[in-house]
Amino acid sequence: MPKQQDVVASGLNDSQRRFALEYLVDLNGTQAAIRAGYSKKSASQQASDLLANPKVKAEIRKQQSLREARTNVTADRVIAELSRIAFARIDNVCAWDEDRVYYKRSSDLEESDLAAISEISTDETSIPGRRGEEPTTKIKMKVKMHDKVRALELLSKHLGILKENPQSDNDSSVSIRLNYKLED
Repeated sequence: MPKQQDVVASGLNDSQRRFALEYLVDLNGTQAAIRAGYSKKSASQQASDLLANPKVKAEIRKQQSLREARTNVTADRVIAELSRIAFARIDNVCAWDEDRVYYKRSSDLEESDLAAISEISTDETSIPGRRGEEPTTKIKMKVKMHDKVRALELLSKHLGILKENPQSDNDSSVSIRLNYKLED
């Protein structure tokens, strides 16, 4: 472990402050401890101890707030973007009938519809003409939306209605908690 440095105004020594800053890189306590200079051998335990320290937690929250102000990336903005994806409807982007799909112009789409689109691609295939006919070009267009289920999952976890089930042998098992009141 690094030597105890002079305590700065926040009540943290240099190593603790460095850990707090490194933790914000990837939210990985063990890696943050290693990058902050703690031994690889004890990094996991050091990270656990540091993350339990109220002064370190306060420094992490302070640095997160400063970063939020600098970047204007807030929890509200993230949730709003996830909501756009989670509640997007493909029929806001295109329409179809028995014969073909009709894509709406981007200028006719709402901002939330545009945010839900992951990919737009076209594939052109040249088809040679038969006996005196001109060759034609077949154009295949594709619109791919962002993963709606994943966005709903993240929002559900944020709202506390979807929780991972640690008792299950299946890592992807989740339980859903619904809050409702039965009326008499």
